[in-house]
Amino acid sequence: MRLFWGKQKEVEDILRRYCYEYGQCLDIFVTGINNYFDHGNRDKLGEDVQRTHNAESLADDLLTELGAVLYGSTLFPESRGDILGLVEALDAVVNKAEATIRMPYHQYITVPQELAPKFKELVSTVRECTKLLRKSAEMLFDKFHRAAGYYGMVDQLESQTDAQEAALIENIFSTNLEIGHKILLRDLVSSIADIADRAENASARIQLILIKRKL
Repeated sequence: MRLFWGKQKEVEDILRRYCYEYGQCLDIFVTGINNYFDHGNRDKLGEDVQRTHNAESLADDLLTELGAVLYGSTLFPESRGDILGLVEALDAVVNKAEATIRMPYHQYITVPQELAPKFKELVSTVRECTKLLRKSAEMLFDKFHRAAGYYGMVDQLESQTDAQEAALIENIFSTNLEIGHKILLRDLVSSIADIADRAENASARIQLILIKRKL
């Protein structure tokens, strides 16, 4: 059973393309920031910042295209708002990923090697959270009755990132680093964890669409 019909196939096509660019952006973010944690190469980080920006820009273009199609289509007004709201929520995840990878580059944040594994563990959980969100969004196309199963999984992973964030911040402030360095690291940790917060918000949008679909 499908969620979209007729001319709305065009909406489905844009959503698929958007989900692809969403995935590309998150993949570049994860690879780039983990590479920086491992090697601290600022020049390479700068390249990954630009690549993340390029992917985010392509996603933004699709968001604009979607808005134009939605408000020129035969979708009911409430459906337009729900679908556009979902993609805007997905876009918030992408935007946060881009802003986060910029932080160590523009603020010259160095991550001590003894802390790098914990940073990467947090990124890994965030990545899994965003991947599940993408799967859930893609299932709205032709398996929307199965998309609901991912909401609890996204929520659980977001809670896990909260715990990892708190533990890592405590770890940071237990070191002998200068206070300014500690604050920069804390802010970077919170920005990474906030990607999962935004994924949870987008997942709630999917849940709302599914509830309305059943009415």
